[in-house]
Amino acid sequence: MKSIERAWEMTTEFEKHRLTYYHDLVSERLESSFAKNIREVSEAGYSHQLDETCVVAIPVSGGMDSLTLAQMAKESRCRYRLMYFDLKQSYAWAEIATCKKLFADAGVMLEIYELQLPISYHDYILSGRNAIIILEAARVLEEAGQWGEIWFGNTLGESPALGGDKSKRFLNDIQTMLTLMGQDVHIVQPLLGLEKRDIVRYWQERDVDRMRHSRTCFGNTLGQCGKCQACFLKWSLFATMGLAWEDVFPELDFPDELLQVNESAMLEAIELGHFDQYSPVRVRRVLDALLLYRSMGHVYN
Repeated sequence: MKSIERAWEMTTEFEKHRLTYYHDLVSERLESSFAKNIREVSEAGYSHQLDETCVVAIPVSGGMDSLTLAQMAKESRCRYRLMYFDLKQSYAWAEIATCKKLFADAGVMLEIYELQLPISYHDYILSGRNAIIILEAARVLEEAGQWGEIWFGNTLGESPALGGDKSKRFLNDIQTMLTLMGQDVHIVQPLLGLEKRDIVRYWQERDVDRMRHSRTCFGNTLGQCGKCQACFLKWSLFATMGLAWEDVFPELDFPDELLQVNESAMLEAIELGHFDQYSPVRVRRVLDALLLYRSMGHVYN
């Protein structure tokens, strides 16, 4: 509470002296480390020394997106930490097992944090999960005396302006909260301009089998259950891109209601021309996958 009150005090003072502050900043009268870090400096003044306290925190789940973020961090040679936050959802054990397998050779330790919270479920989705994960990642960095970035793995078409904990409004609000709490971290979205097909192509240039055996599933099973919404979207991606999927999805039995909901949502996006939640590429992929599923002998009304 004190940090929030202090933040408001600082904001008020800044508003009172905005023009004076600008003048002092550009004339280099301000010599605090904060002022120096936000003032443009000549190239000769750049520091090329590594700051061991600057870290990228990557919350992982064992899915394609977090696996890709971890690989990007590794290839960029930045200092990073892989964090799994166990909220005691029924499939947490499967995500942990998958993460341990996927990141066994990552070169950094997989950190697992257990949280006891009264989580609510909405169609297998944990209410407030992303907010809790981001806030906890910031706390972990602060307690370690570190600062830097939290990489959030949302892809093209997953961040509408409003609605849900991947929306632009949500990310703006959670960043504001972090700032008011005095947390020295910034939320970064490295995958924001990429569609799932782009991620597959990324791994086709590396180790596509590693990506294929990532886990995105709401079922209480180690692999892909082949029945839930997460499995349907992953299968639709693999099937329409020609990736081998039989060993990843030993069973396919998507409920009729799930297929109908997906078909209706995609057709509505086309009819209304609204692609802020579902990108045009995803719409086409899902409809193609539904046709393929029917051609395999699966009939739904």
